[in-house]
Amino acid sequence: AAIHLADRYHAGSHWRKSKAMDKRRLADVVCFSLTHLCTAIYALVLLRSEMLGWFRRPAEWWNLEQPALSAELRTYFIVQLGITVESCVAMVFDMASGRAMDRPMLAHHSATLAVTAAAYRFGMVRVGAAVTALHDLSDLPIDGLRIAQTLDAASLLYASAAAALVSWAYLRIYFFPRFIIISA
Repeated sequence: AAIHLADRYHAGSHWRKSKAMDKRRLADVVCFSLTHLCTAIYALVLLRSEMLGWFRRPAEWWNLEQPALSAELRTYFIVQLGITVESCVAMVFDMASGRAMDRPMLAHHSATLAVTAAAYRFGMVRVGAAVTALHDLSDLPIDGLRIAQTLDAASLLYASAAAALVSWAYLRIYFFPRFIIISA
């Protein structure tokens, strides 16, 4: 479907003549983008009221006694764990098969897996869910950059770069430290 959309978007344009599109990379990038989009929508729609309560009282994230998890929150967190496990396993198999390996990204996904699993094990799911939701939201413009690079779409690249700067400035440089790091 992603390749069909790319063909339709660029029908007859220079990208077909200038270079062969890496269809596997496009499929990978679109898959990650849809994953980030779906988990972000899930968090914004089904966990919105719950998360707003957390951000009103962020110090409660660190209490040893936590309230029971809602079904939506448990599902969200287990899905996030599964996504991270799949990313790590896929990268290890890519390395074993001789494909190009992004070692820093493997280290990042491995650290994310360790932190997410520890948050689940030690009952800090709420702060873990807040962190993963913020990261998913700020990763969406980065996914746009990757799609734009793969499609060689300059206008999408510029729009995604601007959105990435804004989202990272707000979500990762302001919001993350203000609500999560300071509350710790």
